[in-house]
Amino acid sequence: MIGKEEKVLYHTKVITPRLNSIAEKHRIVQSIDPTKQTTKYLLTNKLTWEATKTISAYSNRWVVEKFFRNAKQLTDMEEATIRGKQGVTLSLCLVS
Repeated sequence: MIGKEEKVLYHTKVITPRLNSIAEKHRIVQSIDPTKQTTKYLLTNKLTWEATKTISAYSNRWVVEKFFRNAKQLTDMEEATIRGKQGVTLSLCLVS
C-alpha cells in the first residue's frame, strides 16, 4: 500500500561460507529480532531457499519437538528404542 509503513518482524542476512569441517556447501541464515534484540543462526544445506523459507521450515520443528517430548512422557517411550521390537511397535502406534 502506498504511504503505509510496513512492520518488520525480523532482519535477515545470508552467507554461504566454506566450512572445513563439512564437505558440502551450506548456508548460514542470521535472523535478528529488533524488538527482543536477539540473534539466531540457522545452518542449512538448502542453497536455493530464501531466508524466510529457511526460518519458516525451522519454526515448524517446534511442533515436532513438542510431539516427541509429550510422547516420551505419556507413553514411557524414553526407554524404548527403534532398535528393539518394543521401539518399533511404539513408533508405529504413534505414527498410525
